[in-house]
Amino acid sequence: MFRLFSFLISITLFAAPTFAAWTPWVSLGGGIIGDPAACTGAGQTYVIAKGTDYAMWYRKRTLSTGIWDAWKRIPGTRQFSGSPSIACRVYRGEGYFAAYAVGYDGQLYISYYGGLNNFTPWTRQPLTGTSTGRFTTGSGLSTPSLPDYDLMPQLFGRATNGIYWSICPQGSCYSTWKLISSSVMSDPAVTYQSPSRLDLVVQATNGYLYHAVQGGLIWNPFVLLTGGPVSSAPDIVSRYQGNLELFARGPNRTLLQKTWINGVWGNWVDLGGVLTSGPGATTYASNARIMVFVRGTDGALWYRAWAP
Repeated sequence: MFRLFSFLISITLFAAPTFAAWTPWVSLGGGIIGDPAACTGAGQTYVIAKGTDYAMWYRKRTLSTGIWDAWKRIPGTRQFSGSPSIACRVYRGEGYFAAYAVGYDGQLYISYYGGLNNFTPWTRQPLTGTSTGRFTTGSGLSTPSLPDYDLMPQLFGRATNGIYWSICPQGSCYSTWKLISSSVMSDPAVTYQSPSRLDLVVQATNGYLYHAVQGGLIWNPFVLLTGGPVSSAPDIVSRYQGNLELFARGPNRTLLQKTWINGVWGNWVDLGGVLTSGPGATTYASNARIMVFVRGTDGALWYRAWAP
């Protein structure tokens, strides 16, 4: 179950140099398994992770105060094999999120949060179009938060024969899945760079990262990213059109960051830490700032924040 660690322990486990514009590492406590995920909407940042009870837990940060709420468990008795994904939505100024996770049966489950700890039950979604009707047990998912409510939500998952994606038109959410790549890769990482463009990054079996772009619901081929292999599935966010911020765990278990500006990728930047998971990132404060969450060697959730 979730637990707290002392300040002295946090300094010992996550001592790292500070970098320009990045805060020091901060512990949010708890005991988590696998990769966390995060999103921001309507003045709230949410981070979600699988607990040691194999249920999904989350914390909320109010941007106006900078205060984190306590850990809360998403209601229900279901246990999950994979790491979660989370997408924030804003409609008429009100915020909510959708949580996604893969069960031990390889099926996809979704729970919607409407505030005041008001969740819909975990509901199984069809995987029509996948090769086996199942995702890979233990795999994670990715769904980009929407810059515009009128856009159709999209969801990405991993089966034994590759990466699949599905859209959510009104009345038939995630009813049909399409194969993007027949290569077996890592859990996907997806973000909107603009309302008409999605960017997808995955880790191949050799540890290298590959990048693909969707425009008009058409996917371009994957392109190899330079800079050597990494040791986790990535996560990716965009602060504005023409920008991508990519994160992954490096070979030495530190947090790595790579920036894309107007079509050009920079080099990896080492942000320190000792990670035992892949990262989960979100933008906040009108997309100008970034938070990146990871699991530390103590099993707790940690994050760093960046401001220009």
